[in-house]
Amino acid sequence: MHGDHKTGIDPKNNLSEQELLALLQYMLHHNEHHAHELSANAVRLEALQKHEAAAQILLACDEYTAANRRLATALEMLEG
Repeated sequence: MHGDHKTGIDPKNNLSEQELLALLQYMLHHNEHHAHELSANAVRLEALQKHEAAAQILLACDEYTAANRRLATALEMLEG
């Protein structure tokens, strides 16, 4: 598991463009970490013969991957 989800930036405040960029970079990295954790859990579930649950987790990983691509595209737009 990982630690606290707090970024030190309050999303309710008016964030500068630089702060938004930093937050998005953090969130992308954080989501990638979650996707790796989920994938590892799917492998463990396969080993336990929990194939249907593993398949659902792998579908969730696909959704994380798609969301991460969109976040990466937004970051490229902001950095570009």
